[in-house]
Amino acid sequence: MRFPVNVKIKYPTSETTIWANLGDAKIGQWKQTLHLASDANFDWSGNSVQETDPGPDNPANDTCWCPGSAIGQFYRISGGIWYEPTDVGGDFGPKMNGKWGYDHVGWCAAHGAFFCSNPAFPVPVDYYRLKQRAPCGTTFLQQMQFQATNAGDTSWQSYGNVNTLGGSFTDVDITSLRAGMSHTDPDNPMPIMPRLACKVPFTKAPAAAAAFGASIVVSDPRPVAAAIEEIEKLSGRPITYEDPPILNKDYMMPMVEGGDPRLLVPRGGSLRFTLPPDASAEQKVAAAQSMVGNYNASHGAATFSVSQDGLTHVVPRQTRDGSDRLMPVTPVLDTRITVAAKPRSAMDLLNEICQAVSRVSGQPVGIGTVPTNAMYQQKIEIGANNEPARQVLEKLILASRLSLSWRLLYDPGLKTYYLNIPVIRWSSNPP
Repeated sequence: MRFPVNVKIKYPTSETTIWANLGDAKIGQWKQTLHLASDANFDWSGNSVQETDPGPDNPANDTCWCPGSAIGQFYRISGGIWYEPTDVGGDFGPKMNGKWGYDHVGWCAAHGAFFCSNPAFPVPVDYYRLKQRAPCGTTFLQQMQFQATNAGDTSWQSYGNVNTLGGSFTDVDITSLRAGMSHTDPDNPMPIMPRLACKVPFTKAPAAAAAFGASIVVSDPRPVAAAIEEIEKLSGRPITYEDPPILNKDYMMPMVEGGDPRLLVPRGGSLRFTLPPDASAEQKVAAAQSMVGNYNASHGAATFSVSQDGLTHVVPRQTRDGSDRLMPVTPVLDTRITVAAKPRSAMDLLNEICQAVSRVSGQPVGIGTVPTNAMYQQKIEIGANNEPARQVLEKLILASRLSLSWRLLYDPGLKTYYLNIPVIRWSSNPP
């Protein structure tokens, strides 16, 4: 005779965090240990943890960013999931036993063995030092959750307090912050320079998502990218964006007050467009095409086109030369690349894509703001044989567990592209 036995699942009540080290890219790495108040020796092996965003998010927390920056704003968590034993146990032995990590917190501050490894461009920390924004930093909130995977329960339960995470740097050091703990290391690649204020206080309007079908205006150094963000926010569907190379100085401006005049960003302007009437894929594409048509007719710095395959892409087709004439351009992500099909993290693949594009095209492409934890934890096996980089990057994005897009942003002062991978945060119900 068999009798059903119901055992109550135990969830952690808290965790402790300790400093581990700086990775190859000098991003802070933290290790955590789960705790249960009623059983200090409970075995947590075979389970998983994830970070979630408890909100509210405040873009102003990123005190490094200025409008026009080629590095995306950094004020939210990455959204990583740590699995056991494949990911979590890999660092700490064959069983989880309450330990999980690494939680990567901070900007890329060095050219490491895999990540940020192209010395042809400044990594994000040096980018802001060069723009005279240091000292600066960011903070954001994190709520940890636990999944009792070995009990067959797929639900996620929050545990512990809401953590404050962050990173900051001066011209001489870098700091990583997690849950009341901080660690600072010396880092002095540049002379100390005075911190300068942002040049123009551009604002994105509307601050909150407008209604379906509304006609709105965005004012931004990259108005097409800003409009795409509004369409994504409302529809929950990705639209990728690639900057043109900005060649005409009439379409540039300094990012900061009184800074080196060579350290320029796009000047931009205002763009009126109509949001899609609903969240369908067809209306998203139609809204993007209409918006791009409005911009192309506005005598802006460039012209764009919209293409559609697995994702919707907005790519540059023309840019204005020194005489204000439109000249054709080849989008950087049209570059054909070859990468090996082998097991690796999504972060390592992203770095290989940027390296390959830089090497083949001769145009430096670096990594800006990306969901670091999520991409380190995502294991992937994708390769390419003489394929456009856009297609390879699309494979990576579509394989992710998160809803991702990309912004390839050009810095006209440094003549460098930075690849940013934002997580889409929709304001309506997901499609």
